[in-house]
Amino acid sequence: SLPLTLFALLLTAGCMNLGSIAAPAYSLGENSRLHFDADRGKLEFNESGVDSTVPDAAAKKIFFKGQGGRVSGILWLPEKGPRKKPAVVYLPGALVGKEAGAGYAKLLAAGGIAVFSLDQPGVGETDYKFNAFEDDFRAFENGEMTSQYDYFFDAMRAFDYLAQRGDVDSARIMVAGESMGGRGRDDVAQADDE
Repeated sequence: SLPLTLFALLLTAGCMNLGSIAAPAYSLGENSRLHFDADRGKLEFNESGVDSTVPDAAAKKIFFKGQGGRVSGILWLPEKGPRKKPAVVYLPGALVGKEAGAGYAKLLAAGGIAVFSLDQPGVGETDYKFNAFEDDFRAFENGEMTSQYDYFFDAMRAFDYLAQRGDVDSARIMVAGESMGGRGRDDVAQADDE
């Protein structure tokens, strides 16, 4: 339907004015700019070693609580490079799992850069899903926050996870993504000045 299509386009373009709708960890502020609370608190997480598909890099499976539920990711930490490594939060495209980050991790590990790749909602071991656009449209009509922003919050929490690690340079963390992950990267960049 035309209203649903228009909603999807506005949401994708980041042009939607959701006014004062708020969720616990983020809100839409002045000029409809997505805003994440400055103090999101220390991130609690579970970490376990896994077999690495990336030469010269240790792999760790990470679980943490996101806005929508439990989030899963893989951190590839290169053996070479500085003690405090620069890092990338990698957001794969729609319906793609955390394992997609392995290709980037292979390239970046050679330069001593860590990669933390996340499962998207509904993929792999992340235990919540995106709402259907129809459901998000109804939430929007009822003055509620849509589920699309939960994924962006997950990216910020992944950033927080890397920043609190002693082996990552917290001043040299970036967020990268492709396809829908690229949209997430753009929304996170405009929402948080870090």
